[in-house]
Amino acid sequence: MGGLATEAAGGDFKNGALVGGANEAFIDTLAKQYDTMNYEQSSGLLTMNSQVWGVLVASMVGGDEKDMQTCAWVAGNATNCNHDLYSKNADSFAKAILGACTTQPQRCAGATYDGLM
Repeated sequence: MGGLATEAAGGDFKNGALVGGANEAFIDTLAKQYDTMNYEQSSGLLTMNSQVWGVLVASMVGGDEKDMQTCAWVAGNATNCNHDLYSKNADSFAKAILGACTTQPQRCAGATYDGLM
């Protein structure tokens, strides 16, 4: 996805693909370091770190200033979408399911993950 987003923004596909993959590998490890912070603090720091990571990766592959800006944009948006948005929605979804099972236990009796998928 990083390659396509970078190319759509006028950048080089391979740089975007590389920064997307590198960011994905980097962000989960980094997020664990911010576990004690509240959501707003950790989210802002993760986005900022991803943007810096995007600049660093683009510069390592010989990207110019435009490539660095584009890769920073791709990495920051990837973190916002993949990490922040999905984890926040996953928590909300899990709480809703638990709430439904509490109020309507007959609907959840005997349910398994495999049975739901």
